[in-house]
Amino acid sequence: DQWGNIVNGIDLTRRVLDHEIFGLTSPLLTTSDGKKMGKSADGAVWLNAEMRAPYEFWQFWRNTTDADVGRFLKLYTELPVEECDRLGALEGSEINAAKIILANEVTTLCHGAKAAADPADPAPDRAASGEAAAIRRGVGHCADVKTDLGNKGFQGIQPR
Repeated sequence: DQWGNIVNGIDLTRRVLDHEIFGLTSPLLTTSDGKKMGKSADGAVWLNAEMRAPYEFWQFWRNTTDADVGRFLKLYTELPVEECDRLGALEGSEINAAKIILANEVTTLCHGAKAAADPADPAPDRAASGEAAAIRRGVGHCADVKTDLGNKGFQGIQPR
C-alpha cells in the first residue's frame, strides 16, 4: 500500500513536472512488546494539537514502558546518545525521571517549552518535579539542551 503510493507519486511527479524525485522508507516503528506505532494503531500519538492536546501528548510519552525509554530518547529527542543510554539504563523508580525527561523533550520539540511545563495541566509541575530535577542535576547538561523549535520543526506539513 505505502510502496504503491511512493511509486505512483514519483511517476506522477516525473510526468507532470518532469522532475526527478526520490521515495524514502523507514522500518516500521514498534514498541518493545512488538506493537505498531502509527495513526492506525490504537492510542495513536498525533503531532497536531487539535488531534491530541499537548497535555495528552505529554502523557503518552510519560507513560512509555520502561523498556522503550532509552530507544525513544534516541529516536525522538535531541539529547546526546550517551545521555539517552544513561537514562535508558535507569531502573526501578529512577526510570520515572527518565520518562519525564522524554515527555518534556518530545513535547518541547513538537509543541514548545510552555506546553511541556504548562502549570494549567492537571499534572503537577513536571519540569520541576523532584525526580526529574534529581536526574537533571546528575546529568548537568540536560537543562541546557536547546530544543524549543515549537512548530518550526514541522513547517510545510499540513495536518489531515
